[in-house]
Amino acid sequence: MQNLRWLSIFFLFSCASVDFSLLDQSMKDDHLVLVTAEHHVLENYFSLQEFHNDLLTECLQRDSTPYPDLIVYLDSMRFAMNDMNASRARFYNQNLKVRENLESTLKRGKKIPESVYDDLQQRLQAYNDSASMFDAEFRVYENRYRSTIEKYGIRFISHSGYAENLVERIISWEDSLSAQNLRIAAAREALNRQGWDNRSEQFRKAYLPLSEMELNRKVLLSKLTGLNNAHNRYEVARPEEGFYVGPFIVDRHDVIMVEALFPQLDSIMGVFRADEQRFYSGIN
Repeated sequence: MQNLRWLSIFFLFSCASVDFSLLDQSMKDDHLVLVTAEHHVLENYFSLQEFHNDLLTECLQRDSTPYPDLIVYLDSMRFAMNDMNASRARFYNQNLKVRENLESTLKRGKKIPESVYDDLQQRLQAYNDSASMFDAEFRVYENRYRSTIEKYGIRFISHSGYAENLVERIISWEDSLSAQNLRIAAAREALNRQGWDNRSEQFRKAYLPLSEMELNRKVLLSKLTGLNNAHNRYEVARPEEGFYVGPFIVDRHDVIMVEALFPQLDSIMGVFRADEQRFYSGIN
C-alpha cells in the first residue's frame, strides 16, 4: 500500500503542467499594444469605406475626376491595413508556436526561461516597427483621399446637420422679418405725421410704396413659413441619414427647392429697401 501511495504522488507530479500564467498575461498585454497600434488605421479605414461606398452609389459618373483617384486611394489604404493585419497574425502564430514548443519540452516544475520573455519583447518591437511603417503608408493615402474630397467639395450632410444649418439661416431671416415690421411701423408713423386726408390723391400716392412694403413683408413671411416646414421635415427624418454633395452626384430635388428659397429672400429684401427709399422720397 505504501508503494502504491508513492506511485500515485509521483504520477500526479509528473503530469503537472508548466505554469504559463505569466507568459499568457504577457502575451495578453502585448495584444493590447498591438490593437492600440492599429486603432487609427482600423477606425479610419472602415469609416472612410462606409463614406466611400455610399458616395459611389450617389455618383452618376464614377469614371470622371476625382472618383478614379478616390478609388485608388481607398484601395491603397486597404492594402496597408491588410499588410498590418498579416504582420500581427504572424506575431500571434510565432507566439503560439513558442508556447506549444515550451509545453512539449519543459520538464515538470521547470520555470519558463527569461529568454522567452526577451524574445517575445523583441518580436513585439519588430511588429511595432512594421506597424509604424504600415501606419505611415496608410496615412499618406488617407490624407490624399481627404484632401481630394475637400478640394472637390465632396461631403456628406446628415439630415440632422442640414436641419441645424437651416434653422441658423432661418433665424437670421426671421430677424430681418422683425426689422421689416419695425420699418413698416416707422413708415406708417411718418406718413400719419403728414396730416393728409386718407382719401386724398397725395396720401394715396405716398401710401403706394408703403403698401408694397407691407405686401413684401407678407411674401417674406410666406417664404419663411415654407423654410420652417422644410426644416421640420429634416428634423424628424432619420438623423444619421442624409445626402452627398459634389461633382456628378445625383440631384436631391427637395434640397434644391429649399436652397432656391434663400436667393428669393435676398431679392425680396432688395425690393423692400427700394420701396422704403421710394416712400421716404415721396413724403419729403
